[in-house]
Amino acid sequence: MKKVSIFPSSKQRFFSLFAAVFLLALLATPIFAATVTPSDEASDSSEQTVIDNVKKALQEKKDEIKDLGNNQRRQAYLAKITRLTEETLTVQTTEGNKIIPLSDAMAIRNFADQKNLELSKLAVDDWIAVYGNTNNGIFTPDRIVLYEDDYSPKEHKVMLGSISEIYSNSLAITPRGSDEKISFVLDKNTNYQDSQGKDAQLKDFFPDLQCLVIASENSSGNYVVSTLRALVEFDQ
Repeated sequence: MKKVSIFPSSKQRFFSLFAAVFLLALLATPIFAATVTPSDEASDSSEQTVIDNVKKALQEKKDEIKDLGNNQRRQAYLAKITRLTEETLTVQTTEGNKIIPLSDAMAIRNFADQKNLELSKLAVDDWIAVYGNTNNGIFTPDRIVLYEDDYSPKEHKVMLGSISEIYSNSLAITPRGSDEKISFVLDKNTNYQDSQGKDAQLKDFFPDLQCLVIASENSSGNYVVSTLRALVEFDQ
């Protein structure tokens, strides 16, 4: 039977001694803490003050830009020139007459070719678009664009009557209760309808047919038919 010794071997004594020495070394090692000097504290405080001032300045500029955006906006309106001088333009708009002050900073352009124009190229009855900025309710124009088209409101006619004459590009209607013939122009945009409002063709219409005519005045003073609708069936 093998005997078991209760005394530690030399190897065990060696490891025990090594562990004890290592533990004593750890306990003897000093622990150093970071020391903040007064000069470091003053430097940190000064740096934080600079950062706070920069943030404040940026916020003030941001608020200033925001207020400017809220108070100022870009606007434009369409108008007809009714009076023209070297210093002002008087124009007619949907909101009434307005006076536009003219200056050397005012840009005037032609819409068709986007070329700059002299003030002398503008005339009474011309249609223009006026661009500018509105700041706190005050409109300051800075650009004028000249149009060649006439944007005057068109007069419309709606008529019930019978066809007196009808051709490929014109029509004469005798209104109900009248012997007078009213002439109209037919073009490629004229919409032809039967009595049910369905699409029809010019060839379906004939003299004495009762019709509804809707037309608008063009720049030449002629009334162009936009809708020609039969009031009865074509075969009647």
